[in-house]
Order: sequence, then C-alpha cells, then structure tokens
Amino acid sequence: MHELLVRDGKKIENSDNIPLSYSKVVRATQPSVVTILTLTNPEPEDLATAEKPPERSQFNLIAPEPERKVEARPGGGSGVVLTAEGHIITNNHVVEDAHVIKVRLPNSTKDLDATLVGRDPASDIALLKVDTAPLKPITIGDSSQMEPGDIVLALGSPFGFEQTVTLGIVSGTGRSLHGMQERESFEDFIQTDAPINPGNSGGALVDAQGRLIGINTATYGGGWMGANSLGFAVPSNLAIRVANDLLVHGRVIRGFLGSVLVPVDEKEALPITGRSDQLPGKVTDIVAGSPAESAGFASGDIITAVNGVPMPTSSKLKFVIAGMVPGTKAEFTVLRGKETLTLTPTLGQAPKPYDRRVLTPRQESESLALQPGLEIGLLSRTHRLRIQVPGNLEGVRVVRAEVDGKPMSSLSTDDVILSINGKTTSSPKIAKEIFDAIPSGRPIMLRLWRHEAEAFASIKKK
Repeated sequence: MHELLVRDGKKIENSDNIPLSYSKVVRATQPSVVTILTLTNPEPEDLATAEKPPERSQFNLIAPEPERKVEARPGGGSGVVLTAEGHIITNNHVVEDAHVIKVRLPNSTKDLDATLVGRDPASDIALLKVDTAPLKPITIGDSSQMEPGDIVLALGSPFGFEQTVTLGIVSGTGRSLHGMQERESFEDFIQTDAPINPGNSGGALVDAQGRLIGINTATYGGGWMGANSLGFAVPSNLAIRVANDLLVHGRVIRGFLGSVLVPVDEKEALPITGRSDQLPGKVTDIVAGSPAESAGFASGDIITAVNGVPMPTSSKLKFVIAGMVPGTKAEFTVLRGKETLTLTPTLGQAPKPYDRRVLTPRQESESLALQPGLEIGLLSRTHRLRIQVPGNLEGVRVVRAEVDGKPMSSLSTDDVILSINGKTTSSPKIAKEIFDAIPSGRPIMLRLWRHEAEAFASIKKK
C-alpha cells in the first residue's frame, strides 16, 4: 500500500548538545542585573484631596476624621549594567515620574543614589549612573540574529524577588504593542514566552550564552479574554543605540522625513498588503521645507517600501525612518493613485526629542460635547489603568451622558467609546468629526469598552 504520509525519522539537530542546566550562564550574568527603587512625590490632585476640609454635620459640628496623609509612592524595577564606570540601562517607565532613584546591587543591602543621565520615552529606554566601585558590565549580543525558537532567559526583580531568572524562547520579532503606549513611540519588540512580571521591567533578556539581546519591557494580558506568556523586550541593538545617544548627546538623534503619517483604511490596505490588519502609512500632511517636500511627496501618497524593504504597517515605517542616521539618502516606494513612484529624500534630523504627552489635571478633565448631554474626553493613562482598558484598544472616555438632566440608559460615565458607526475614535477630536458628519435623527451604533468587556450601544443623533 502506498504511504500518503511520510515520516521524518531523523534525530533532532543538536539534540545531544542541549544543556540540562543554565546555571553557569546565570552565574555569569546575574552580577550585571540590578534592582531599581524609586519614590514618586504625590500629584497636585492627591495633595488637594488630602487637604480637603472636614465635613460638618447638620448641627454644624466638625465630624472627626482620621488624619489624611499623602506620602511619596514607592516603585521600581530592574536595570542592566553597561559599563564598569556605573552606567545602567532600564526602562523609561520605571523612572520617568520618580523624584528619588536608587540602585541595589546584587547581594547587597546598601542602596546607591542614582543620577538620571537621560531618558527616551519613544523607545522606553533610560540611562542611569551610579558612583561606586567598578561594576561588572553585561556582555552585549546582536539582537538582529535572534530567531523564533531561540532559547532566552529573563533576569530581574519581579514583585521585589531579586535575582529571579525565568526561561523561554523567542516567540517573535519585530512586534508592535498596537497602541498599548499612550505616547508617540517606535516599536520593534522581541516577543518571548519567558515569564515577565511587574518588577522585571528594565531587566535583561539574554541568549543561551548570557549575552544581552533585549531589555524586558512589557507583558500583554489579553484584556477580558486573558492571555499567557506574552512578554516583550526592546531589542538590544536599539536599546544600546539609544543609551549611547543619551550619553553623548543627552537625547536620541533620529531621522526626520517631515510628513504626517497615518495608517490607511482597511479597504485601501487589501489591494496593497492582501490583509486588512496590515495598514501601510499614508502621507496626510507635509512640513514646509522638510526632506519630504524637497523630494516631492504629496498628501495622499502611500509608502509601501523603504530601500526595497516592504513597509506593511505605518508603525514599522515610522520605526525605520526614526532609526536612520540624519543625512542618509533613502529610496521610498510610493503609491500615488494607480502610479508607483520612487522618491529619494535625504533625511534630516528630528527637530526635538520625542517625549510623552504631559497632561495637567485640567487637560485630563477637558471635554468635547458631541450633542447636548453627551460629552467625551481623553482616555489618559490614569483612566486607562483605572478602567482596565487593554493597551491594544483606542478610544475616548464618556465624561457626561444625560438626557434632560437624567442619566442615559444606553451610556454611562467612564464608558469608553471605541468606534462610532464602525469608525475608530482614537481621540476626542476625531470622535467629534465622525459624530458631526452623521445627519440629525439617524441612529448611531457605538462600540464600547465597559466593565472590562466590549459592548455595544445605540443612540440617536439630535
């Protein structure tokens, strides 16, 4: 009988050489991984709450209340020693709001004062410096050589358990967190199934030889659906380049095209990428006097490749442009209508550092009225954490939802509007533009995030 299925009976390659222990690698690497401790002073609104005058009873007597105290908030993460002189790399989000930063070396009970050399929110990398006896720098590997299936170890201090090591593999490369970060960011993460937990941030992801190939940065929990073993690390090649720029220039030097790039819509994407979830970048505006203007870019151009490398998403395109050295001449493949063009701009230098959006309490509370009784506001990081909105979802927060002074039955405060009639509402301004374009009297379908799950609601345009 003819066999339709043929078995491969060959022995697994290198199966005789698989190590049964990585203790030697861990012993060599652990001295280069430190614990970072931070203190963050209370925000003005916290102080205002603490100083709130006590309430009076109906007899005008001051009700006794426990003393309100607002203390500095402790935090922290992990870090990796880069130089014997005391330079330590970590995540920006570990130290960005801290007023006090200390470093605890392995097997030490003494906490050292650390100086912030510089930080780069767009790559989530920060560089610290401690003054102490010579430290042991980690060996740095080439993250571009890592492939799915390669063994990796994650080192750090999850939940304060110092010098913790977990084992896994590279699950993917070139990943984006799809909006999990609130700021403008440049993403090219290594994905791993090595367990990463709070406190691991800023720690080392090393290969099977103990060479640094990533800085542990984030995990994805999957929102209401739940997810396991989805960890992400900034590749070492990017992290070290950022650290060098911070050390030499005090900020990161990035390439600059001078165009505003947004993802194309799904209908435009399908003929280009063949997938509705891969949305290349479209030029919507051009900075006067920029390399984009000099090279002949026009609003509506869709950039499909750079130097012959396909750019399937706008986030990938932004990352590639930002990673180029100013003065580099690059070939951009552009789709303009039905015509394919090649434009060759010489990239400039980004005019200012990319930084996180700093919102005052007033800015966080500002709202836009969609119609009488219905107001929306920015979905800030604070609100996102409080309402438990997954990082891959974008939307606007419902600030007010009333009809004739009474609460609406279909919407409530702190609902998050993800889309209006199928169109994504990534900001209050965009949401209002979508809403205003709908004729009065028409029903409107809203996709929501509510009570840690997606939901739908229907309202009528007044």
